[in-house]
Amino acid sequence: MNLELRHYRLFATVAQTQSFSAAARVLGMSQPAVSRGVAVIERQLGTQLVERTTRRFTLTRAGATLHAEAQRVLDAAEAAEAATIRSGTGQVLVVGVKADSAGDFLPRLLNEYASASEGVRVEVDFRETHELATAVTRGACDACVVAWPITAHGLAWLELWSEPRVAVIPHTHPLATADSLHVKDLVQEPVARWPHLPEDLDRYYQGRDTLAVDAASVTGPAVRGLAETLRLVELGKAITFLPQSVAERFQRPQLVARHVTGLSCSRMFLGWRDQPLTPEIEQFIRTCRRLASNGPSVSAATQFGPDTTEAQRARNGFNGG
Repeated sequence: MNLELRHYRLFATVAQTQSFSAAARVLGMSQPAVSRGVAVIERQLGTQLVERTTRRFTLTRAGATLHAEAQRVLDAAEAAEAATIRSGTGQVLVVGVKADSAGDFLPRLLNEYASASEGVRVEVDFRETHELATAVTRGACDACVVAWPITAHGLAWLELWSEPRVAVIPHTHPLATADSLHVKDLVQEPVARWPHLPEDLDRYYQGRDTLAVDAASVTGPAVRGLAETLRLVELGKAITFLPQSVAERFQRPQLVARHVTGLSCSRMFLGWRDQPLTPEIEQFIRTCRRLASNGPSVSAATQFGPDTTEAQRARNGFNGG
């Protein structure tokens, strides 16, 4: 007898909660029933999955493997259901993206794809960066465009482009007219923090991913969105780091954008499920690849850095430093 979906769901819940009793509450079962269910799976596979003691719950090596595989099976099942439901409503392609990301690339992509794939309706699903890969894995989205190299099982990735990130600081800041900046010059500044995000993504947004800086040393305000972040920078309460194309799109007279040595770049990726491709997805990948060859659109007039003239700074409105 092969394992059924219910077995995978039961074991994944046990592994995630690290407790038979906690898993029982999640699954709406009794604790003895969950324990017996795991024992059934172990007998079926012929190997121990969980080391049981009164004080400690530990997965064996086989248990850790089954946990990872069970999550893939559950994600695939969820994705199959979602894709089937969407196909029943007509030809629909759902693209996940962060609302303030991909700039002018997204409308160009949607227009080009609509012309190349007659009859396919494209819908956009706005999500946070760290949620996009999961949305594709579980079938809520067919593909995602994301500015973060996410490691996710079951997905294929294509890097579309990379671009510099810049520091965005108040125009009255002492460093606004500095000849040059290094990311180390900014570690003591009140860098905007994103505590609701995964720690590695928060470090990247804070420009700390290339530095050995302890999280406790960061004193900037906690934020939840770009509009809030830029307002705090305007008020002199924070600084932040943005891809150059994003900084240009959200330029404001009270802000200065500066190139920073040692700051990691922004890399934009296209992700999709690593499985046989439908014609719609194949066409979408081709369209992305073609349009991404030139990267994001950044105005030639906006050259952030000490060589920017006063006339250029007046024109771009960002006081490019």
